[in-house]
Amino acid sequence: MYSRVKYARWRLLTPGYGSLRCYFATQPQKEKHIAILGGGITGLSAATDILARGEPCRITILESQARLGGWITSEFVDVPGGKVLFEKGCRTLRPAGASGLTTLSMIHHLGLEEELLTSSKDSAAARNRYVYYPDRLIRMPSSFAELPKFLLFEPLAKGMIAGVLNDFLKPYRSDIEGNDASVADVISNRLHPALVNLVSAVLHGIYAGNVQTLSFNAIFPQLDYYIKQHGGIARGMLYNMRRAWYDEVVLPLHDVLTMQQIMRDWDARRDRRAQDHCMEERTAALQEAKRSSIYSFKKGIQQLPDRMEELLRRDPRVGIETGCLVSSIHADETQGFGGLLVRMGANGETERHYTHVVSTIPSTRLGEILCSDHFDIDMDEASHEIKTILQLNRTVNVMVVNFWFSELDLLPVKGFGYLIPKETPAGQNPECGLGVIFDSDALQGQDTVQGTKLTVMLGGHYWDNWSEKDLPSTSDGISKARSLLSRHLGITAEPMATCATMRRNCIPQYGTHHLSRMRILRQALQDKYKGRLLLAGSSYDGVGVSDCIRSGVYASHSLDSIPKASTGLGEGFLKSQTDIDDPGAFVSVSQRHLRWNFP
Repeated sequence: MYSRVKYARWRLLTPGYGSLRCYFATQPQKEKHIAILGGGITGLSAATDILARGEPCRITILESQARLGGWITSEFVDVPGGKVLFEKGCRTLRPAGASGLTTLSMIHHLGLEEELLTSSKDSAAARNRYVYYPDRLIRMPSSFAELPKFLLFEPLAKGMIAGVLNDFLKPYRSDIEGNDASVADVISNRLHPALVNLVSAVLHGIYAGNVQTLSFNAIFPQLDYYIKQHGGIARGMLYNMRRAWYDEVVLPLHDVLTMQQIMRDWDARRDRRAQDHCMEERTAALQEAKRSSIYSFKKGIQQLPDRMEELLRRDPRVGIETGCLVSSIHADETQGFGGLLVRMGANGETERHYTHVVSTIPSTRLGEILCSDHFDIDMDEASHEIKTILQLNRTVNVMVVNFWFSELDLLPVKGFGYLIPKETPAGQNPECGLGVIFDSDALQGQDTVQGTKLTVMLGGHYWDNWSEKDLPSTSDGISKARSLLSRHLGITAEPMATCATMRRNCIPQYGTHHLSRMRILRQALQDKYKGRLLLAGSSYDGVGVSDCIRSGVYASHSLDSIPKASTGLGEGFLKSQTDIDDPGAFVSVSQRHLRWNFP
């Protein structure tokens, strides 16, 4: 592991090697015609980035729904005295990490800086985050000064001190911990079983998933690295803190390369920015967003895909087709350049040839398209393997229920909201609640009238074995959410506006061995489609909006490239040491080689 990190660091700091593109050898070819499957945030990001880099190509976005934007939906609702914004998907973005930097760079390219709304790290929403357990709200510590009281007096923190000691004293066993396990298994084994409940609340807020089945190394790759490299989570964190004194950080290699590439692209457009008389104000807005706890836009998150769609529709190189059902994809040698044949329509009646396909649709749907027995009569072993892996990614259903109350002081506390752990007594959570967001506290500036705005999230893994007819209707969802608010927060007032939206199969669940399956899948697709088919989106590497934007941008950079045949270091050495697609590959690098702020 150490040699892997040391070698990766050398590659990063060697001139000519510190970018994504250096890992690929491009080959000359005719003008590309790229099909992007899916017009959600990932597909739109990929198309936008391709055009931003001036690639000589044509792009066709194929979307099965009537609108673009995917799960992102922002809607203004009329209420007495004005309008309020209901977010039916993601409601805020975080600026941290490579994904956050990618999103901020995209916002700059789209010219949306003036539309940004931020919430500072000193706000009540940033400092006050809660967990409901077993029958009351528990404020989570927001600083080291608050940690002792939390550890000593809160039942939710039971096992935390013992867990840290256990992690220090327990030896690392590669035969057990070297293989992937669920989050619950690793936390129980390395720390303390009592901590699984607290972690389950966090996973409810991000994945709406089950702590017993989600993969530890896919969900927490940095902690998994600490265990494998340093023999424990606490040891790894202490090592990282010690290296910080020497201006070094250990980060995923993919993240480091992504951040460096973004800053190179930023520098490449310096002359264009110099002609913008508003650049100083725009850069200041980006800096404020980067320093914030969370941010959004004046008209909601949907402004992001809407602006992408607006720019793409203006470009004559881009075609957008909604209501388009793709039925199969095949390797196509008939055009002489080894492209892909895409069939559309229920029976594949329409055929088109593309040089590349970027798939951002759910992996289960892609598995049906790539390996359709109806069209691909002689499916080979590789096709069966690809289909099996793609269809192993489960998803969950989540109901999002929005409320607006005219009363101003309904909430018993101020903050971002609260999450509900898995082990909360059934009598306190019969509605299968995941968490509640205090929207009116989290971010201000979107509504034209004051009041109390809340969002309740229901379902997730609790509904895993429910049939379609068992899922709650809109009226049932509103009733369940009101019951939960009454029990947890004592809110019995009549809402002036409500909206319940069922999001079916909206969040992929990264089960155990997810990362190893993705490695096998990438190699199988490369062998079968020779780099012509690229995958991006939430099915593979991150379910957040910023993760999807980064995934789309990375896919656009990977177009028209093929892996180097030889590195001069032996067969397969570069792949095994510095696989930039592998979230498990980390690198120790000096912070001076990373420019964290926009210039």
